[in-house]
Amino acid sequence: MINIAKLRTAVLRKVPDLTGYLDSDLTVKRFMDARPDMESSESMLVEHLKWRNEGRYIVPGGCATCPTMPGHHTWRQIGFDRERRPVIFYSVGHATSKSRALYKPYTTLTHIINLLDNGTRVHNV
Repeated sequence: MINIAKLRTAVLRKVPDLTGYLDSDLTVKRFMDARPDMESSESMLVEHLKWRNEGRYIVPGGCATCPTMPGHHTWRQIGFDRERRPVIFYSVGHATSKSRALYKPYTTLTHIINLLDNGTRVHNV
């Protein structure tokens, strides 16, 4: 059995957590559940934090496009399922002609990542 605090400490010795991602025990536990042993869980979580720390897709404070173009994205969190996981709604029909003309995969990806991060934060409360 892997200990949450032990895994968190081992990971933080190798890579910083710039976004507070490891603050949640449930987040660390998801990585523990995904791999059978401490070493592989640690390796996977270290690589994930390195990716998050690059900052290409993680925008502190949320999606950078939403404040300047409300409704640009057609992905929205509309609630939670019975297990309190975020439920995301997607509809191309809700996109405006302006948002379709300005569509960029990068902004959609950052928006989705922030939707899921926010849903996870609420789930951990």
